[in-house]
Amino acid sequence: MTDPVFGLPVARAHHLDAIYPPEQMENWLRLDDEARTGLIELRFTTCTYEQLQSVSCPPRYRLIAEAVERRVTAATQTTGSTG
Repeated sequence: MTDPVFGLPVARAHHLDAIYPPEQMENWLRLDDEARTGLIELRFTTCTYEQLQSVSCPPRYRLIAEAVERRVTAATQTTGSTG
């Protein structure tokens, strides 16, 4: 997302650290542009690879696990990888 060539012209919003200390932002982060004309807030859930195995993952992760498996299968079929 912040790739210098293909990404958006944003960086972590360090100026908000006094309000939102980084150690309290375990599952979210804020990005803004240099002029501070906009703000992107990303909130996410962290999970392990094992939690994303569709046969054993918790129900709340099932759709994500199935989507990951579809993408991996499609990528390995396209490249001819086995694995």
